[in-house]
Amino acid sequence: MTGLDRVLATAAGSPRDRGALSLTLSAYGARMISCPLKDYYHRPELYLEGQEAIRSEFQPDILFSPFALAVEGEAFGARLRYFESAAPNLAQSAFASVKELVDFDFSTAIDHPRIRYIHDATRALASLPGQDRAICGIFLSPLDLPAIILGLDAWLDAFLFKEAEWEAVCDKTTEYFVQRANAFFDDGAQILALPMVFCSPSILTKQLFEKRVLPRLKDAFARVKGPLVIHHGGAPISAHLAALAGIPQALGCVVDPMDSLGGARSLIGKEKLLLGNFDGPKLNGLSPEQAYTRVMAILQNRAEDRHFILASSSADIQSNTDPQSLKAIHQALIDFGPVS
Repeated sequence: MTGLDRVLATAAGSPRDRGALSLTLSAYGARMISCPLKDYYHRPELYLEGQEAIRSEFQPDILFSPFALAVEGEAFGARLRYFESAAPNLAQSAFASVKELVDFDFSTAIDHPRIRYIHDATRALASLPGQDRAICGIFLSPLDLPAIILGLDAWLDAFLFKEAEWEAVCDKTTEYFVQRANAFFDDGAQILALPMVFCSPSILTKQLFEKRVLPRLKDAFARVKGPLVIHHGGAPISAHLAALAGIPQALGCVVDPMDSLGGARSLIGKEKLLLGNFDGPKLNGLSPEQAYTRVMAILQNRAEDRHFILASSSADIQSNTDPQSLKAIHQALIDFGPVS
């Protein structure tokens, strides 16, 4: 079976030769081709070369578009800080006020070179000769993008105390989200993953989430023409998981390493994809033997789960992770055997 075959079989709950594997190795590709990360996150041909090396060396079943969410901010005027061994991060947000954001012409962001880089890289992945992996785009929900371009504190302030301004921002970011999300599917992606940082239970109570946020997400997601995977965004997400999994187009959820896989399954139902939940950024602290043991325990826990994908949770796997640990994860899936 191909990687795409395994992902599709998992979504359908069908037999496959082994469980599907998702490793978030966006930045790791730069290590594979000895490329400076600043070049890697500006030139789609270099990103493609790095992901080709990932595909060949570690055999994941899913390849990702650039996982560098701060890059989105550059299209709006944010300033970034680049690093030698990690994706860029925000140095300064694009807007000083909600009014500046509302007055901004979002069509200029759509046509910005940094956005073209993301979509050029996605199209290149989808058109790889012999491409047999699922392609997953990574983007921000219409409620998470403002945290990048405005700043989380200012965005929360608008949410809590300036409802009219908050709604005005949501109107603009929803239209932008729908256009960009559908562009990923036009590029050839089969799935779009959405890190839901703003929707984290650590930020929003269940009451606020269900009253103010959920209706906005339902409206936006219903207008997307492909399946969406909800990502925990760096914190346990179980408190909001059932509601998120029920949103239109939600194919499944990636849960945090601290979320219970069994508990998550009971919340999202039997038919949704469940992905997780070994901690990707902490793999650099594990030997190959420890990585093998860790993921084998997860596989045993999910042995009867027909819609489970073994996946690294949290952020990108760090570039100093031992390649043998990544190979050990793949080997554990082979040793665990077919899913019948």
